[in-house]
Amino acid sequence: MTDPTNLPKFSIVLPSHNTADHLRETIESILDQDYPDIEFIITDGGSTDGTLDILRGFGDRIKWVSSPDDGQSDAINKGFAMSTGALHYWANADDPLEPNALRHVAGLLTDLSAPQWMVGAARLIDGKGNEFGRRIVSKVDENSFLLWAVRWIPTQSVFWNRKMWEVAGPFDKDLHYVMDLGLWQRMYQTAPAIITPKVLASYRLHADSKSISGIEKSRDERKLHLARIIARDMQTAQASGEEALVELADRYSNLIDELADQAALVERLKQHRLAGPLMRYYQRKTAWFPKFDV
Repeated sequence: MTDPTNLPKFSIVLPSHNTADHLRETIESILDQDYPDIEFIITDGGSTDGTLDILRGFGDRIKWVSSPDDGQSDAINKGFAMSTGALHYWANADDPLEPNALRHVAGLLTDLSAPQWMVGAARLIDGKGNEFGRRIVSKVDENSFLLWAVRWIPTQSVFWNRKMWEVAGPFDKDLHYVMDLGLWQRMYQTAPAIITPKVLASYRLHADSKSISGIEKSRDERKLHLARIIARDMQTAQASGEEALVELADRYSNLIDELADQAALVERLKQHRLAGPLMRYYQRKTAWFPKFDV
């Protein structure tokens, strides 16, 4: 177990660009953590909306830089290149941490000599901070990344150690919406995820959030990334021989069956006299809800 009197340094990187609306709340949720050693780095892309005034207000409690970058992935990578902590967390400007989250994480990521990562639960909130659901991940396996629309991992509750970053990082600069999908998959290929049902952060969904405003671009980028995964799987199987190809075909057929079962369940719920109206409301309010129309 981690010695509570000698907790490892936590490096937290938060990229920002014109994100003033909820930034102060998120920064305070991190600085108010009951944790003795936090290195908090904010990499701003040149904001013009008051973000820099907020950052200046925190004085030397945070480290920050503001200069043009090549997007969110580039900003996050720059932050971690500056970091020195043994534990890592990527924070989003809209998504506050839960109290005592970092101590909980440090109690699970205890082996600093080997790559480790963990996934917790997230509270789903609207623009005003009202909770309307929770995302709890029960397992992460190789199929999680092919069925991302229904098995997605809440980025807000993912943590890792420096050894994992050295092996699986950095984020792909050419991905602007599903960079988390790319990195989490590489982390899974390095070591299985440690999973906790504890809510560690909030995921804010509102009209101006990247998850909502860029949903079509995100879907297109996810499809392109998944196509690359499938092509890579096929090349590996072909190089291994017919038996590997049969195993891959069987795996993909099982995934298709799983999607078909979920689509059938959704349709049955839509037709239910009580569940139907709630289901339709839920789909309107949650942009990440899987679409099964084909």
